[in-house]
Amino acid sequence: MAKEKLQKSAGNTKELIFLDSVIICYEAILRLMKRIYDYSLNFDVPEFSECIKNLMTRPPQTLYEVMQFSVLFLYFEEIGCERARTLGDIDRLYLPYYRNDKKNGISQDKLDELFKYFFIHFTATKRFAEQPFTIGGCDKDGTDRSNELTLRILEIYDELDIYDPKIHLRYHKNLDKKVLKKAVSMIRNGHSSICILNDD
Repeated sequence: MAKEKLQKSAGNTKELIFLDSVIICYEAILRLMKRIYDYSLNFDVPEFSECIKNLMTRPPQTLYEVMQFSVLFLYFEEIGCERARTLGDIDRLYLPYYRNDKKNGISQDKLDELFKYFFIHFTATKRFAEQPFTIGGCDKDGTDRSNELTLRILEIYDELDIYDPKIHLRYHKNLDKKVLKKAVSMIRNGHSSICILNDD
């Protein structure tokens, strides 16, 4: 029903062709996710199975789900000829899920563990030229956009002593000094997969 409504909303043949191609892609993604879910039932991974099942019908609601969503998007997008370069500003994108999990009683240790597994996933898959993500940065008016997750991400990454994924730290004059100090100390200690980009 929703498909027919969307197709009727297309203004011309060109729009209809584009809309049909989008629908075909999303239907293929859902079929692949169903195959992943069905296959996961052969193993004792109930949390993963439940996560995939949930993502087939609704947006992510937890930190684990949004991380899994990011990984799925990355690989689905790369089935075509394009390659996703960044996971985005994960200290901001994942913050609502992180805070919501904490509010719902998920321990700091558990949340840290999720980030460790998330980062190690990219280390293990040996992504070409490392898989980047961004932290830090400022708004148009120069307000610092780093938050409690920005520093925590750096601390977890430092503890793992890895170089993939790769951190893009957006520097600006109002950047939280604790974040900057942590990043440069990591570089000094050999954790040099950090690119410092100048927002100013």
